[in-house]
Amino acid sequence: MIRLASAASRAAACRPARAGLAVAVLAAVTLAAPASQALAKAPRAQVESCRRLKGSAKRACDVRNAANRTVLKKLLDSELIGVRGDGAEVDWTFCATGRFVLGTTSGGSTGVSRGMTWQVENARVRQGGRWFDAIVTAPGGLAVAVAMRGGRWQVGIESFDEVSQLGPVTRTSAKVACATD
Repeated sequence: MIRLASAASRAAACRPARAGLAVAVLAAVTLAAPASQALAKAPRAQVESCRRLKGSAKRACDVRNAANRTVLKKLLDSELIGVRGDGAEVDWTFCATGRFVLGTTSGGSTGVSRGMTWQVENARVRQGGRWFDAIVTAPGGLAVAVAMRGGRWQVGIESFDEVSQLGPVTRTSAKVACATD
């Protein structure tokens, strides 16, 4: 009996050391991961549930979901630089990690919006993805319009779920910029 008590007491004495080791390992893993990647939430396409629908309503729902996914794939890790239709200069970056930076200069002042997640909504795709309108939203009510006309990128203003005042932009890869954020 004395042996069991001493073995039990030794096991109890080791438990706090093991717990301390687990806390140390957890802290090391947490500190090793960049904070921006730990908090960012991957972007997504707004997808409706089409399971309960039937017939033409189900087909229309599937088409809307596919359009949102198509535009999302085109926007991942991209930077759009140009001028909106209202004359405002834009420099927008959409990362696959979920981070985004929207810089807009109008009237000499620059506004920058940064966030950890964004999503594509209300996309309308035609001609196999070479022509589309979509709205990119983020938490807090931020919404911007993105479009493509015949392979040429355009950005604009979102108003009441409609795209307006489109202007030409140049799309470049933002993989390097997204990797450093």
